[in-house]
Amino acid sequence: ALSADSRLEQMVSEAAATGLDVSDLPVRLGLSRGSVAALIARSPGVAQVGNRVVSRAVLDELRRSLAASVADYHVAEPLEPGMPAQLLRSRLKGHPTVIDAALDAEVGAGALVSAIGVVRLALWQPQLDQAGQRLASAVLGALDRAGIEPPTTEELSQELATPVAAIARYLERRGEIVQVEQNRY
Repeated sequence: ALSADSRLEQMVSEAAATGLDVSDLPVRLGLSRGSVAALIARSPGVAQVGNRVVSRAVLDELRRSLAASVADYHVAEPLEPGMPAQLLRSRLKGHPTVIDAALDAEVGAGALVSAIGVVRLALWQPQLDQAGQRLASAVLGALDRAGIEPPTTEELSQELATPVAAIARYLERRGEIVQVEQNRY
């Protein structure tokens, strides 16, 4: 028969990123709550996060997946300040408590920053490349020429023969333009 330590490690391993509810463990292991708490505390491969017990290896893998997902988002959306936190959580498989613990660990380690519902790499800053700078200048010029009747982003996209919504949001975040109504700056 397996020891309680081995049974716990096997159960946690099988539970993956879902983890186990700590309140289920006394019955599943045949131990008192106090014995379960002591077992978790002395098991180096196991961590308790909130009411979940999870493998440290799984937490480490979730942390790597979080950072990789955010980095991929930055590549795909270079003008956005970061990845919406809810989108990030939805891309990972696991119990929300476990995912949040992994995210908190990455934020605590300084690898990620989480603020106002957006997660970004610690050193990330949205920046325009040369083509983006030319497009931003063209958007600012078109808005300046439009005067008190600003065009929609769709009209600007047609005039400039390229999508401008992301550039407009970027310029708005920088305070260079102001949104006066939906899709109009």
